[in-house]
Amino acid sequence: MPFVILAGCVVPPTAAGAYPSAAGGTTAAAPAAGATCAETIVCYGACEPVTDACIAQCETTAAPGVPAQGRAVVTCMASTGCDTIECLQAQCPAEYEACFSGAGAQVAANPGGGGSGTTTAPVRDGFEHTTVTFDDGWTSTVLADRVLVERGGVRVHLFYALPYNASDFSGTGRTARDHYWDSIVAREHAVEQKLYRDAGAMGMPPHYIEGWATDRASGQRRFLAMDLSFEPNFALVTLVSAPDDGTVFTLFPPDANAFHPGIPTISAMQRFNRFPLGARDVDGTWQEGGGGTTSWYDAHTGAYVGATGVATSDVFTFSPDGSYTSVHNGATGRVGGMNTYQQAYRGTFEAARWQLVATERFQGATQTFAAHLVAVRGGRLLALDDGRGSRYTLVRTGR
Repeated sequence: MPFVILAGCVVPPTAAGAYPSAAGGTTAAAPAAGATCAETIVCYGACEPVTDACIAQCETTAAPGVPAQGRAVVTCMASTGCDTIECLQAQCPAEYEACFSGAGAQVAANPGGGGSGTTTAPVRDGFEHTTVTFDDGWTSTVLADRVLVERGGVRVHLFYALPYNASDFSGTGRTARDHYWDSIVAREHAVEQKLYRDAGAMGMPPHYIEGWATDRASGQRRFLAMDLSFEPNFALVTLVSAPDDGTVFTLFPPDANAFHPGIPTISAMQRFNRFPLGARDVDGTWQEGGGGTTSWYDAHTGAYVGATGVATSDVFTFSPDGSYTSVHNGATGRVGGMNTYQQAYRGTFEAARWQLVATERFQGATQTFAAHLVAVRGGRLLALDDGRGSRYTLVRTGR
């Protein structure tokens, strides 16, 4: 059966929200009625093991035509070895278009919702909260490839991290902003305008594009504003879709203190990719790690005189019985002679929406972390901040 090769690659079972079955494996929770192709594929990924019965269960609520589209996608990905959306777009363009951009992907779209370009049905990823409304009226919803933030007739698309490879556009006369606009925005919209705000950029144009376009899913004419931000090796695309340009610039006024004055502060909307903790959302093992080195040279001779470095690792394990452990390792100093440390804690914890309280931390104290979940492709990250300089962004590595 072709799905065996791929199902775990599309959405790992630990991230897709699988539930115990009577046979001891897992069976996927079928999406809501009228499920799109993307949602059905997410459901496939939750099957463990992949069986005909589980696949059929995922397809019981699929919109007409979706099962064939979904099977075509996973079959093509299996035959090409693709395990990312970017590879799927390149190697299986027809299957991708039919599943993610065609009619099957639009069945569950809100026809009067202001132009999303994608389904607005939340992804069932195994976490308690897939939608949250904030005090200022913005509502965030977890989708398969983005978080959709809405208020009134305005929608802000927070696309999950995308690979940043300068080789994709360098030497073509196109910049990073052109690459992501053309490959992400134009895929979902019939673009009428592609405008820049480069005045005063002094040779360093901002990562910003705006213009009118028609949303392919809803048929509505919208004003779009896209901003890019970057982290090492990946890019974050933030796209605003509004009924008109005045709405965009009222909500996102130009920042006179920005490096490029006149550019709206759109990327700051990434702060709405945060979701409260459910009672059992943190159960399992979560980990982060990092490090780096600095090479030193003699200022007079130019001779290399060695390197210093830092490396850290933090592992939290939260158990269903309310107990936890955390182990924190690190090393700093001159490479080849670094000083190391380890701290280990064991106590009880309680997770409640926007905070996590842990006992028996440093010197036996109880520590309260501001906490939230960050949606990413195929799962969530756990963010903890004790307000005193200790911040963790953790990925779940086991249950």
